[in-house]
Amino acid sequence: MSNSELGITFIYPNNCGNSPKTVKLKELYQSLIAGNLDLLIESVDDEVLWTLIGDSQIKGKQNLIDKVESYSLEQIDSLVIKSIITHGKLGSVSGKFTLKEDTRDVHFSTTFLFSSVSSKSKIIEIDTYIIRGSV
Repeated sequence: MSNSELGITFIYPNNCGNSPKTVKLKELYQSLIAGNLDLLIESVDDEVLWTLIGDSQIKGKQNLIDKVESYSLEQIDSLVIKSIITHGKLGSVSGKFTLKEDTRDVHFSTTFLFSSVSSKSKIIEIDTYIIRGSV
């Protein structure tokens, strides 16, 4: 499926409606590239731990929000989600995004740990791998 109503090409798998957590993760990425942090704020635990593998760790909701706000999200031209997988307390999203001023793709893989199996549970841990370049 594709959604370009934001002025950003957003492509995601057709099966993204199979579970509430899958929908939540798809909507989280969609809202982030639109510059809306509200869903992120309501989705993460106050003590969330975000590990950017090979770079840094961010602890706490406000620090995570500050880090996300420091990125130039308006520079994103497209986001392609290759897969969203959820099971129990775990979730995973992988794909790539392109920037308006850079010819290299930014590939990512992120895993999420939720506080419980409930569809209303908060995200307590995030691990993100990022690789820049063409495949």
